[in-house]
Amino acid sequence: MEANKKACFAHTLNLIVQSALKEIKDITTKIKQIVELFRRSPLASERLKNMQKKLDEPVLKIKQDVSTRWNSTCDMFERVLKIKNNVMSAIAIDYPDTINMTSEDIDVLDSAIEILSFFKDVTEEMSSEKNVTISEVILISNALKKKCLKFLSTPHPDCVLRLTQVLLNEISTRFSCIEENNIFAESTILDPRFKKYGFENEYAYSKACTNIKALAG
Repeated sequence: MEANKKACFAHTLNLIVQSALKEIKDITTKIKQIVELFRRSPLASERLKNMQKKLDEPVLKIKQDVSTRWNSTCDMFERVLKIKNNVMSAIAIDYPDTINMTSEDIDVLDSAIEILSFFKDVTEEMSSEKNVTISEVILISNALKKKCLKFLSTPHPDCVLRLTQVLLNEISTRFSCIEENNIFAESTILDPRFKKYGFENEYAYSKACTNIKALAG
């Protein structure tokens, strides 16, 4: 049962992020086109490699995203950002007619990665079925909301703020009753690491405590 609950939570998080990514579809499409240039053409790939050597930087390959895994989109963004100088220089010198990244694009990628990396870490941990237990689900869902709220209070590109607002709205809607779920609530309380910590709904906490006492006889 615990594995199923965790899988359901991880799947829901994936749906939430997939929905939010629509807010930055323009930059995602642009980065995909750039990635495809270097992935599709051995010559372009070799020139990117030479540019990295010329600038005395680590030789890293472009990463391509997979439509069924949003985490791979985040990986693609992170890699492009890491070698942005090499990519932009290679395009400007060898492929001047190809669309290139701008400073505004870099700002969007930076901000998008900042918020998405948090969700990426959570989904990967939940999917690993190694360290995370269902007693952490309430804590994680509330932490995600707080992360989004904090992010929204700071300056970022408009499209990334819209992405974050969708994340927050989706989490608030899909997990609105998670503290009232007996399995999640009781598991959290019985975990000595958390107990009451992580609950936002005092009534849900009290109800779960009553249920536990009743079960204990």
